[in-house]
This record gives sequence, C-alpha cells and structure tokens, in this order.
Amino acid sequence: MNTHLLLMICIAALVIWVGIRLFRPRTDYQPLLTEPDDPLMQDAFAQARATLEQFRTLLGAPHKHALVKLRFSSDSEQVEHIWADVLAQPVADELEISIATAPVSHKGRFERRCTCRLDEIEDWQLTDMQDKIHGGFSQRAMFAIARRDGLTLPRSLQALEKHYASQG
Repeated sequence: MNTHLLLMICIAALVIWVGIRLFRPRTDYQPLLTEPDDPLMQDAFAQARATLEQFRTLLGAPHKHALVKLRFSSDSEQVEHIWADVLAQPVADELEISIATAPVSHKGRFERRCTCRLDEIEDWQLTDMQDKIHGGFSQRAMFAIARRDGLTLPRSLQALEKHYASQG
C-alpha cells in the first residue's frame, strides 16, 4: 500500500476518533435510578400538580428558563419521563414546548416542537431572574432518594441544589 495513502487514512481515523471523544455527550455521574412508585417521587408529582397555578404566575413574570416534565409513551411501548422547554405563555390550558430530553426508547419520527396540556405536566421548573430555581420537585426528590440510599451527590448537583428556592 502507498505510504502516503496509509498516512492519510491514519490521520482521518485520528480526526474521527478525536471528534467522537469531543462531541459525544458525557455526564459527570451515572443517572440515579428511581422507582416511579417511590413515596418521595409520588409526593413530588403531587406537589408539582398542586402548584401549577404558581407555575402559571411565575411564567407571567420575567424569567430565564422554564421546563415541564411529561410522561411519554414511546412507539416501543416504553414509558419515559422527559423534560421540555416552555416556549410561550399558556394559551387556555396548553403550552407550546420543545422536547429537551429526547426519549431513548422511541424509534420512529419524533417532533420536538409541540403543545401539551397543563394537566399532562408531571413536574415543572422555572429559573427566575435571580437564578433561583422554583419547582423541580422530582429533581429534589431524586436528591433526597440518593441521600436516603446512602449516595453522595456529585459536586455539580450539590452546587445546583443551592439554587432551589424554598418550597414553602
């Protein structure tokens, strides 16, 4: 084989390898596996539903970012709980959203931009202009579950947790 061609193939392989390493999503920690029927998660979802009017009010004020968590049934009959960015104020009882965490088990075509009904929201989270996070009840529950189960939260999550506004 031509030495020049072999060198070009090696360089191309190296560029591809570096590109994959740089652009592949990585996390600082493994996802925390929780059971949907865990009492702390059930309480979190109940608290989120009970405070939907507070969420609507917060959406009407200046804020940096807002998310909703939805139950999604994929085309492979798996249930996932996914987050979506809120794109606009509610109109009647619907929100325009863009799916932020694509479902893992879904194989077919998937529209990221869509609408959801307020009664479909499992959880909500809004970051105000002072970087305080309101809502996020399922995330808070996951922190509590991790501690209950003897896990130490990674530093990045400990730092994030300090931004949550009081729940009361």
